[in-house]
Amino acid sequence: MPIARGVIVVEPDQRRRIQAIAQIKRIAGYPVVCACQGRRDTLQKLREPIDFALVNMQLPDGSGADLIRFILKKNPHCRVLVLTDVAEEKTVMQAVLAGASGYMLFADQDLDIIACFELMDRGGSPISQAVSQSFLRALACRGQGGSAPADSPLSGRETEVLRLMARGASTEEIGQLLALSRNTVISHAKSIYRKLDVHSRAEALAAAASRRLLG
Repeated sequence: MPIARGVIVVEPDQRRRIQAIAQIKRIAGYPVVCACQGRRDTLQKLREPIDFALVNMQLPDGSGADLIRFILKKNPHCRVLVLTDVAEEKTVMQAVLAGASGYMLFADQDLDIIACFELMDRGGSPISQAVSQSFLRALACRGQGGSAPADSPLSGRETEVLRLMARGASTEEIGQLLALSRNTVISHAKSIYRKLDVHSRAEALAAAASRRLLG
């Protein structure tokens, strides 16, 4: 990854904000473009382009989801990682539908902010185990907004399966999200591989990306 990647940290708690900034600078050497306490602070300070955003959904002066939308409107290619104490499904859904790429909790013992950034940079979605199902459901909903090209060889259901594959969902998780049996998900995966002339999930995702099949 490039050495200099601009980061914004939006965290109301000063101690947590300082700790996050220290980790980002010490481990990755990324410049923290601005460190903010909340929504108004961010609206005033965010002037430079950023590559990553670390946002707490619990803000003292507004909606965390609205702030994520604001950040992405100014920086469409930014990767947003939510880091918060809130695990409720409604909040998780709001964050992901607003455009967050990852959702982690302060309580996660193996929390590594830089590892999360690197995973998002590769197109992945770091997810706290405590919110994984809510996160994947939100990703599924977000994926419905875009459609595959009219000339796509995949059916609508196959496209849904592939979108969830792209987000790292397991066969079992895809089945739960789409109300399908494990064998049906496997059947769809095999059909996807056959139509794209590939032999693995990684190859399928690469082929889909090159042909813009995920909307």
